[in-house]
Amino acid sequence: MRTALLAVTVLAGCGDWFSEPPPPPLPEDAYLVWAQVPDGYQTQWRSAAGEVLSTHPGLTVAWDNQLWSLSSSVVSRPVLDCGCLMALDGAFDAEKPAASCVSEGTASRQVLTSGSRSIELVSGAPSDPWVSDQEQHLTPHGGAGPYLVFSVAESGYPCGAAHGYHHVGLEVIDLRAAGSVGLDALVSEASLRSSDPALFSAAREALRADGGSDTMIEPEAPLTLTAVWLQWGAAGLRADAQLTADACYACSDGGWSGYTRSHRFALPTLPAPLGAHAALPAALADAVPADPAQVWGFSRLRALPDELTALRGSLPSGD
Repeated sequence: MRTALLAVTVLAGCGDWFSEPPPPPLPEDAYLVWAQVPDGYQTQWRSAAGEVLSTHPGLTVAWDNQLWSLSSSVVSRPVLDCGCLMALDGAFDAEKPAASCVSEGTASRQVLTSGSRSIELVSGAPSDPWVSDQEQHLTPHGGAGPYLVFSVAESGYPCGAAHGYHHVGLEVIDLRAAGSVGLDALVSEASLRSSDPALFSAAREALRADGGSDTMIEPEAPLTLTAVWLQWGAAGLRADAQLTADACYACSDGGWSGYTRSHRFALPTLPAPLGAHAALPAALADAVPADPAQVWGFSRLRALPDELTALRGSLPSGD
């Protein structure tokens, strides 16, 4: 009897040895929601349900669970004194400014970084050694999926020139390629012309009307596609485009350069590369800014809970 009872006891105690193991954890969603704010940028980490779990300084986006953060660093750069140069009255090497008229200054270099990889947006280095008071300024135009759009404005005063200069360039970043891919990656001028030729004639008339004079741009001045903006609303993604024409310095609107006038308009159809990234997740419906002009974007992450925790922990500290 004692032997039988012992056997039953041993078997009962072994029951846990043969229990089913717990199911493995499943991937979960999370969102990075970034926005331009008065003092720079801000990024929120939100749960799959849209709950704000933490807020972090700066702009951080993601693609394929790889985080990319916008960072700035101070770099040295030469600063030219035009008054000093003019006082030399031509007694200097025509190939480069006189060293006695050049001092060392600083500028801001801005890059997107992900681990050891980086994408330079603003170098901080002067593009022309004969220019003084040169400045560069980065402005976001929005983001969707792997795409981010920025403009980089540069201004300065060439020594001996009648006036300063100003011009803007566009940077379309594709995180999949870890680099700049050009405006054609989103929308091309050729596709716009073939899909809706009336856009160009309407833009030309708008440019002439905006200036209040038929002489603001030449009647046949070519229109060039120069920029795109990505904007989010309750209905999802929309895109604005900009067409630009050459103009005299006094006729310029100063928006894209000192010698152009530009017209911004809503694209009637979202370009195909953006179509796959145009839906707004229901969990982020309350996160979309009420002002459509506010620059805003989001990235979706999908990973195991421990992996999401590690990614969140790598963000700059916030509240």
